[in-house]
Amino acid sequence: MISRIPFGALPYGQGYLIDQFELVSNFSLKQWLSSFRKKNLNYTSHLIVNLPEDVGPADRAKTDRFTTAAAKLFLHQSRYTNKDIHNLSDKIASYGVISWFDAPDFAQVNPWESGIETRNGRLANDLLFQKRLDCALLVLPNRQLTNENEMSKRLFLRALLYSGCPQAVISGWPIPAALQLELLEQYYSRLKKQPEAQALREIIRDFKVKHPAPRDWAGLQLYGYGGLTTGEQAVFKEEIYSKTLKQALQAFAKKKWEVALNLFELAASMAKDIPGTSAADRDKIYSAIILAGINNASYAKAADYQEILVREAGADGQPPEKIYPARQKLFYLRSKARQFTKAAAVGEALVRYLLKYQNAQALAETYNNLAKMYQAKRDFPNSLTFFQKSITICRAERLDELLAQNYFERANFKTVDRDDYEGALSDFNKALEIYTKLNLPDKMIQVEQGAGRTLLKSGKFQEALNKARATAKDAEALQAENLYAASLVDQANAYWKLGDRQKARELTRLALERAGQLRADSKLELTARTLLGLILRDEGRLAEALTEQEKVVKLARQINDQAELATAFNNQGLTYQKNNQLREAFDAFKLALAIDKELNSAWGQMYDYRNLGLNSFKRGQIDEAINYQKTALGYARQLNNIPERLLILLQLGNSYARQNESEAVE
Repeated sequence: MISRIPFGALPYGQGYLIDQFELVSNFSLKQWLSSFRKKNLNYTSHLIVNLPEDVGPADRAKTDRFTTAAAKLFLHQSRYTNKDIHNLSDKIASYGVISWFDAPDFAQVNPWESGIETRNGRLANDLLFQKRLDCALLVLPNRQLTNENEMSKRLFLRALLYSGCPQAVISGWPIPAALQLELLEQYYSRLKKQPEAQALREIIRDFKVKHPAPRDWAGLQLYGYGGLTTGEQAVFKEEIYSKTLKQALQAFAKKKWEVALNLFELAASMAKDIPGTSAADRDKIYSAIILAGINNASYAKAADYQEILVREAGADGQPPEKIYPARQKLFYLRSKARQFTKAAAVGEALVRYLLKYQNAQALAETYNNLAKMYQAKRDFPNSLTFFQKSITICRAERLDELLAQNYFERANFKTVDRDDYEGALSDFNKALEIYTKLNLPDKMIQVEQGAGRTLLKSGKFQEALNKARATAKDAEALQAENLYAASLVDQANAYWKLGDRQKARELTRLALERAGQLRADSKLELTARTLLGLILRDEGRLAEALTEQEKVVKLARQINDQAELATAFNNQGLTYQKNNQLREAFDAFKLALAIDKELNSAWGQMYDYRNLGLNSFKRGQIDEAINYQKTALGYARQLNNIPERLLILLQLGNSYARQNESEAVE
């Protein structure tokens, strides 16, 4: 196969095929015949070489072992900046050519994940099925094409031919930059008056004389030549659509969410041009994209497709019971994507819609969701307002379970974000009373666990321990393994606060063992590992602590919990600092700060700046330390956090004292 031996050497030292033939590689006999008809090729002047689709099963097994492999196109971000090269690119563009490019890296990965960056924009396989090209294209790889990436090259070339590019020149290995310029200029200049195969043949023969080393010219091959007919394009697209959809479903079944998401998106882009594909079929693909996006934490993308479904539902005149869930889901996805402005607009429109149809329960649910959205946005007044609106409706309409949920969520909000421990415990008691009346024991345990964590945060460690022991017994009796494991973590946390590190460590490891058996509760595992890292750090087992904290970072990224990720980086930084790895600690604190800035978390930034200030002090960067500590103090005042203000003032005083000492020495 010429594609396997780009030199095209004849046997027994008889020279090279290029001396006797114009070489064109095509993908099938049909395509070759198409090229032959279009370009009036003749057998004496051209040697047409087909790729493995035309060979028998036995040969195909030997020559085309990569038909099931995925493909990827990736461009390293190196670009020429030489003025002459840009001028040449402009000259080429005037011939109707998409800007030439080099360094595509063909690899055995999903073909639709990335593409090639050209001067005219990004060129990727998925876009090639939506674009129409009319150009000659010359591709110069940055690495040698091997058997391992041959399939990737073929897939890309077929996509190009489908999109309307009649041919492409591929080099089997890198060509020196200076020769690339010469090759480009000659090839595109000759195309104005010669057929492609003839132009390439003459260039290669000239290069053989000027640049005798075969590596400088023998790897060049022309693919396609005649492009695809309209009928061939339709058949090819249906084939690719069917294969893409099948691969997407397989990836989804294997929980390869990112691969499934990309493949479903590609299928959706093709579906509208495939005969027999209905709007219902496309909606199924959109739903698959949304589900894959949620599982991959790609909430913004999922929200975009959910918006399409919402728009179509409205256009079809669907009844309220169908429109409401679709809009509610859109609101949820916009909130999860932290697109708060868009989420608020969806929520407000939903409120108007529900008021019109007088759906009290849906309205209460929407107010509850708006409260949680504003909480994530760190807009506490609005959050409390919408919690109260939901509670008011629930009371009036006797929506007891939703009312208890509101009390429970508002209590957690008061504990975590407001340090309003009395208010939180009051709400927990109200929720517990309702869940007891409704006889929902699992909910009762969750409420008691929340109350125990509030007691722990307020400094009542022994009361928190007693509460955790009681909830563990209740969960065990109910055979609620996840709740039992959570109670073990709560007990461990209380023991740690009470100074019994050994007992805390034992219970945390037991909780992790239970969490591992559950294999579903990543949040529980994250909480337990966070605590274990803190305990190990307190015990001076710093290497083990860092190992656990790195696992926490990976878990937080996996479940896309940015607040937990910021906390994980802070904990990691404090461990590095205790181990006297001050630079690593500084970098970890900076990562935490970047996340908390994005989350607009005043609490998080207060801790980040305080940690950065202490780290800078330890590194001897006193001016830097003072700036960080002043910023931290500003957040502490804004939050009216008296303990933190006192601690930061103490650190700031130490920094000023050290600064004065330095000035005195000078």
